[in-house]
Amino acid sequence: MKTFRTLFLFLALMSVAGSTFAANELFRSIASGNWNLTSSWQMSTNGGGVWFAATSTPHDTSGAITIRVPNNVTVSANVTANQLTIDSGAVLTINSGVVLTIIAGSGNDLTLLNGSILNGPGTVRTQGTIEINPRAGSAFNAQLNVNTGTTVANDQTSPYQGNLYGNVTIDAGATLNGGSVSGFSTVLYGSVTNSGTITTISVGASVFMKGPSLTNSGIINAARFYFDSITTVTGSGLHSSTNTYVRGNTTLASNMTSSPSSQFIVTSTGTLNTNGNTFTITSGTLVMEAGATISGSGLVRTQNALAFNIAGGAFFNADLNINTGTTTSYNGTGNPAVYYGDVSIDAGATFNGGSVSGTKAFYYGSVTNNGTLTATSTGGENHIRGSILTNNGTITGNNFYFDTTTSVSGTGSYTVSNIYISANGNISLLNDVNVNPVSVFQIKTGGTLNPNGRTFTIISGTLAMETGATISASGLIRTQNGPGFNIAGGAFFNADLNINTGTTISYNGTGNPAIYYGDVTIDAGATFNGGNISGTKAYYYGSVTNNGTLTAVSTGGMNRIRGNTLINNGVVSGYNFWFDTTTAFSGTGSFTTNANFNTNANVTLLNGHQMLSLSINTGSSFNITGRVLKLSGGSPISQNGTFTQTNAMVEYNGTSAQTVSVTNITYNKLKINNSAGALLAGSVTVNDSLIIQSGILNINTRILTLSPTSVLKESAGNLIAGTTGYITTTRTISAPSALNVGGLGAVITTAANLGSTELRRGHAIQNGLNGGTSIKRYFDITPANNSGLNATLVFLYDETELNGKPEAGLKLFTSSNAGVNWILAGGTPNAANNSVTVSGLNSFSRWSADSSSVSLVINMAIEGFYNPATNRLNMKDTVRAYLRNISSPYAIVDSAKSLLILSTSMPCSDFRMRRTEPITYR
Repeated sequence: MKTFRTLFLFLALMSVAGSTFAANELFRSIASGNWNLTSSWQMSTNGGGVWFAATSTPHDTSGAITIRVPNNVTVSANVTANQLTIDSGAVLTINSGVVLTIIAGSGNDLTLLNGSILNGPGTVRTQGTIEINPRAGSAFNAQLNVNTGTTVANDQTSPYQGNLYGNVTIDAGATLNGGSVSGFSTVLYGSVTNSGTITTISVGASVFMKGPSLTNSGIINAARFYFDSITTVTGSGLHSSTNTYVRGNTTLASNMTSSPSSQFIVTSTGTLNTNGNTFTITSGTLVMEAGATISGSGLVRTQNALAFNIAGGAFFNADLNINTGTTTSYNGTGNPAVYYGDVSIDAGATFNGGSVSGTKAFYYGSVTNNGTLTATSTGGENHIRGSILTNNGTITGNNFYFDTTTSVSGTGSYTVSNIYISANGNISLLNDVNVNPVSVFQIKTGGTLNPNGRTFTIISGTLAMETGATISASGLIRTQNGPGFNIAGGAFFNADLNINTGTTISYNGTGNPAIYYGDVTIDAGATFNGGNISGTKAYYYGSVTNNGTLTAVSTGGMNRIRGNTLINNGVVSGYNFWFDTTTAFSGTGSFTTNANFNTNANVTLLNGHQMLSLSINTGSSFNITGRVLKLSGGSPISQNGTFTQTNAMVEYNGTSAQTVSVTNITYNKLKINNSAGALLAGSVTVNDSLIIQSGILNINTRILTLSPTSVLKESAGNLIAGTTGYITTTRTISAPSALNVGGLGAVITTAANLGSTELRRGHAIQNGLNGGTSIKRYFDITPANNSGLNATLVFLYDETELNGKPEAGLKLFTSSNAGVNWILAGGTPNAANNSVTVSGLNSFSRWSADSSSVSLVINMAIEGFYNPATNRLNMKDTVRAYLRNISSPYAIVDSAKSLLILSTSMPCSDFRMRRTEPITYR
């Protein structure tokens, strides 16, 4: 029996030693030592009522496990546990290469009380749904590996913050939950490698990254995720936390993509260092507080639709790429959002630098726009403060500023409401640029636009230049469609100007002139309106070439030429056009406005030109030497200066009646080419020729003097007319042969030398021609030698001067007392040539023609009265002549009495019959 009892006890002990304890078997440390030594433990099987020396070591099937103060338990081999508590002051150490696996159990799976320490360098691995409760003041220094399931690491008591000081690794498929309750948080002080998920279930919970590195190849989607220290970030995983905060210095070691559902915030103490890599944000809002920094040589890239809220005093130093979608920039404080790095906007993408009124975006780096750069708010602004703008897309919106020295290139468009070159702006074009401002392109005082040899085209709105603003040479400013120019006094428009299409309006609201120092060209079909508001003046100091229309539509507006060349191949119209300096004037165009020649104006016409009228003021000169000047105005010349016409012609060619200006004018060649006629305003002299091409020149009561070498050229119906005035010429005539003196229509032939001879032609009807009246032409011929001439006079006339007289009966009459008494001289009419010829004249005086009541002129002499030696009658006598029918009995049908006059040829007389109807006389 004794032997039997001994065997039974041995078997019982063997059974206890090899058994697996139940979950109600508790373990507590009793001494510092190795986890795997029973000497380190006590155990209880009755819920802690009785403790005894452990017969095994704790593991995952045990109940609660406690490391008590002052014990330091070391895990030297892999072990699995749960419901592990480290008391305040106690230490649990995991050796290198050793893993303590915490698996899911009831309640907290691992608790570190205040003052406890969990040391490495080994690893705590969690599997399943694990709750780690690191209390405030505890030290979780070991590495944590979230292997499977979800691990929550929070202090379950205030301040509800779980601190993990060792490195943390989250495996693929596993999750580290930084807070399942609002206000809970997890703080990661070691390096973090995430291949799974870092999250917070509660929208009010947070994860704080305070370790030196974060490698994320999984997902970080906490409600709040903080970079709180100097941290290097790498990995291609997704950062999609609701809010991500950079409060420390975060450096990218690889490209990073963030997709916050709310905000990615760089706080006032934070720095995001792109470090040559690309930080891509695809949603939410990128917020930078005052003092925040995005630094480095890398790139911030935006995709999809998101916003930037960049506070004043933030430092956005990295380059920025708007890759896709629309990125909106704003600042709620009214300070500008400042971008110090280069900015590029890709094709199809949009950067809205001013979505809220008062929002401004400043760009200090180079800007390359291949998409759209805009500021949609009426008070929004984009400011270029960098050295380069390349625009191959569209710059639009409301307010766009050039604030510094910037080179501008690209083939894109500018459809901004307002474009400004600020006081320190100095813009140089690297290629041709077109702008379409809705409202204004304004150069502020001190600002400069340098076309730099290129063409700057403005298509709409107003080009405004404040006092002190500059458009510099070389290069071209071109207008299309119809923009306006508001050029202040004291602005410097030095570039050349081309009005290409439409109507460009120039004005100045201050009353000062708009001054253009470069050359100005107006293309065919285009119009430049230099004065659309009363008092508006445009001064042109360069050469002006007008192939379209140069005008000033306001009665007080004016255009003033102050350059050395005007080429007008178009139309100069409107009001108040002035020449102010020495100018060469040419072109094939016309003026429909008066040209004023100001004091000191010295204008030379280089080819024939059509003008309306001239005002040549005192001290000015207009030289048309060798040219044809055509004038269409009513009284086209006001001459108080110098009007040089050497070998030139002035042509009056209006469409309504004109007045030939005469004050201070001697014409070289004068042409009347106006079917409505012209009226001589006063006596005048023509030195070379007077041409009546079309219409009537009515000399009225004036005296028109032809110089000794001048000639009058008329054609049928186009001639000089008048009342008491006359045209006169005085020249030395020697033995003329069929000489039409001065072209006046008195053709003289004589072998005598007439000497200085004055020939006057008048057009007043003469009375007393044997009871009749003359045609509307007479000649006064007054030679120095006026006797014994034996001359022939061919009296030419125009049919418009007949005064109702039958041409076939015209005879010449002469008066030696200026038309008081007349003597019939006879003569032979030639209706075909509009002439009457009389020969054998001994002297000249006044001559006219009449056919009133003249039926025939008879050359006859009464025997005894005629002296053959002198070929004259010795005395006058009265003779009656009878007209008889041509057929028998030859009845008397009329008779007339006349006086036989003394003549150098056969005496003749004009017998006036009462018969007026046609009749054949015998």
